[in-house]
Amino acid sequence: MVNNSPESRSKLTAGEQKEKLTQPIQETASLSRKVQEDITPDLIDLKKSWEYRNKPVIVLLDNRLVCKESDRWSNPEIYEIQKKVEADSIVFIPDEKFESLKEYLLKAEVEEDEEDALLEEENPEEIDDTKVARELQFILIQAKKKEASDVHIIPEEKRVRVEFRVNGELELFKRYSKGFASRLINKIKILANIDMTKHHIPQDGKMKIKVGGDELEIRVSIVPTVFGEDAVLRVQKTQALLRMNLKEIGFEEEDYELYRSKFLFPYGMILDVGGTGEGKTTTLYLTLKEIFELYGHRKRILTVEDPVELKFPQAVQVEVDEKAGRTFPMVLRAFLRQDPDIMLVGEIRDEETAQIAVRAALTGHLVLSTLHATDSFNAIVRLEDLGVSRFLISSTVNVLLSQRLVRVLCPKCKKKIKLSPSIVSKYSLDFNEAYEKGEGCEYCNYTGIVGRTAVIEVLPIDGRLKELIATQASEVEMKKAMRGRFRNLWDNAILKVKRGITSLSEVESKIKPDPILNLKRGRGEVDLGIVLYPHKKIIVAVKGKEGYLYDVSHSGLSIYFKEPFFLEQDVPIAGVEVIERSESGEIIRKKEITFTPKSYKKFAGGGFLVGGFYEGDLKEYLEM
Repeated sequence: MVNNSPESRSKLTAGEQKEKLTQPIQETASLSRKVQEDITPDLIDLKKSWEYRNKPVIVLLDNRLVCKESDRWSNPEIYEIQKKVEADSIVFIPDEKFESLKEYLLKAEVEEDEEDALLEEENPEEIDDTKVARELQFILIQAKKKEASDVHIIPEEKRVRVEFRVNGELELFKRYSKGFASRLINKIKILANIDMTKHHIPQDGKMKIKVGGDELEIRVSIVPTVFGEDAVLRVQKTQALLRMNLKEIGFEEEDYELYRSKFLFPYGMILDVGGTGEGKTTTLYLTLKEIFELYGHRKRILTVEDPVELKFPQAVQVEVDEKAGRTFPMVLRAFLRQDPDIMLVGEIRDEETAQIAVRAALTGHLVLSTLHATDSFNAIVRLEDLGVSRFLISSTVNVLLSQRLVRVLCPKCKKKIKLSPSIVSKYSLDFNEAYEKGEGCEYCNYTGIVGRTAVIEVLPIDGRLKELIATQASEVEMKKAMRGRFRNLWDNAILKVKRGITSLSEVESKIKPDPILNLKRGRGEVDLGIVLYPHKKIIVAVKGKEGYLYDVSHSGLSIYFKEPFFLEQDVPIAGVEVIERSESGEIIRKKEITFTPKSYKKFAGGGFLVGGFYEGDLKEYLEM
């Protein structure tokens, strides 16, 4: 390991280090033949070498490799790396020389190149503006090549680093001196029409800039931090997205058909929920595209967004401008007088917008929008928090979508792995092999990843769910009622793992199984505290004491008692009566079961719950 501490670096000046490193390194051998090479820092491909910074290799400009002499026979990874970069030889050098080169790389990564070091010493005002513009172009060209969704310019105590968000994850691109970065931020401010004189408040803007012959639309957000201004450049989605089909983004076939039946309905509301950057807007635009392909200009489509993310020529698009007073509610009210058939609302974020959108859906329009919520069921509660009554929610919402983006494994280099029995058991998987990210290949640019796909949950608001919403049922109660009647996020994600589209580790990092929807019950597991049948007034009589039935599965049930009622654990009780009474108290039907108590706990709302197993066909009896 290289000792790169400040103490070790201070022993040599920068000039002495360079002089030492530029001394010829003679003597070495290759896998196929003897070679001799003068290796200096000028011959090292810094960018490539940084890619291999966690491996025992340094890359030369001609794609040849420099390795430690001690790794010649002891490190099989060297041979795999050689194949990866298609090097025709590997140069082996004495360990101490390799460590010197490694130290140079570490220093170069921190301090960038000699030109940047000079820029550090210059006055920011004296830095050539042409160089700044050229460097911004270079950053954006590289961001476009990598298909980055965002460019982050992050200030540190002594430097500023630039990172790209690629396939949902940040990766370091380059570091700059403070002086140069301040000029870079100023250039961005000018292009984005942001006030250059203000450095202590957050500011937003947008700019258009030509990169590689294409014009990129970029949203800019600048925030002051303790080390300087932090800038995030969001690269707007390209029109290429509209050349995709709705099926291609990640829908399962059954879910797509279900969703299609809902968005072709002439009125109502469609809500897509999830976090920022999860592809919600793309899904809604592709929905509009499919509607237009079916109806053409017979349907009038209006959109209001902040900002407009995709140009959709078949729609009338309006961009929100808070400073000018052009808000979501104002535009939506105007839309209602514009004879619309379909409206897309970029995001429902306040009570007024929610009320107008629901009113539009209630009066014969199809409204599509996004909402920040944890899942589909939570969206119902979020709408209620925004002042929409449960009755209106049940009357207007046609379908709820919830989606996340997961990375797609490279089909050329992904590797099959055996899943541990504990993982198979933990998630109740019906397979024990899956794929993980490989080492990378030319096809995936040595990343092991070839993009992202959406995992989408489609929750239809059918008769049963409408009833639960209207009767003020909780999220838990709604989930219990819908369990097994649709595929949720986790179910669909596991399908993609099974098919080798993505990895289980990727899914685990983005999506978690729902403790209610994905509860895999077996004998010995009884869920307590969730009311499934309170409206039926079902009584359970145990040893002459009556309680209310709270939950039932294929072999387990839980009973609510108002007063403490202790039963001996694991001792079967025959003759337990399950009774349904009318409002007048008459017995409508009755069934006897054998009940074996397993657990007892105090109920949060007062009272006590007893859970256990039963023998008989109680579930079928209750569902008659």
